[in-house]
Amino acid sequence: MIVSKIEFPQFTGIKCTMMPFIQGDSKSLPDIYQPYADIIDNMYLENGDIGYLTIDESYVLANSSQRGYNSIGIDRNVHIEVGIHQDIYAWGGGGTSTGWGRSRKTLLNKNTKVLIANSISNTCRLWDKLHMKPTNDGDLSEYITEYPIHEGLLMKAGEVANISIFTPHECVNQLISGNRQFIRIVGNGVTGREEYFTVNPLLQ
Repeated sequence: MIVSKIEFPQFTGIKCTMMPFIQGDSKSLPDIYQPYADIIDNMYLENGDIGYLTIDESYVLANSSQRGYNSIGIDRNVHIEVGIHQDIYAWGGGGTSTGWGRSRKTLLNKNTKVLIANSISNTCRLWDKLHMKPTNDGDLSEYITEYPIHEGLLMKAGEVANISIFTPHECVNQLISGNRQFIRIVGNGVTGREEYFTVNPLLQ
């Protein structure tokens, strides 16, 4: 799952969520994200194709995680990158099984891949397996016993993992307070956009 290693730029507090860009082409990024140019030019799934970029630079308090806890209050946040209902794989929205697909604007192909990396060792844990059971929004709270801590892989600072949208992972509580940088690139297979996706003025 670990495919390469990167060096994060200086922390400035920038953020974007699922911003479309051209993979492998830093010139497709607005100026504010140019500190990540070297990373973008070398960290991609399908070079030259549209991808979706998330950057989260934030200050995290000790004994908490950048992502936060899951929806039912368990002190862990194991999740996958997609909600699953029958043969629909989707992002965004709430809703019950009735109208599940209609409440989500963004659909994902089951073969969609994701690259993730962060700047602090031992704050992201991965499991080398796929979770294909139903989940409303990717939260695996009800399946937490299937993902014991000792079976997970803790990522080191700067390590890049190539995972499936079905790969279980979690953001682990930091031991000390400090700035954490997280980057995610979602590759081919995304259809539609949610309102909260960051707009890229260079790709309209």
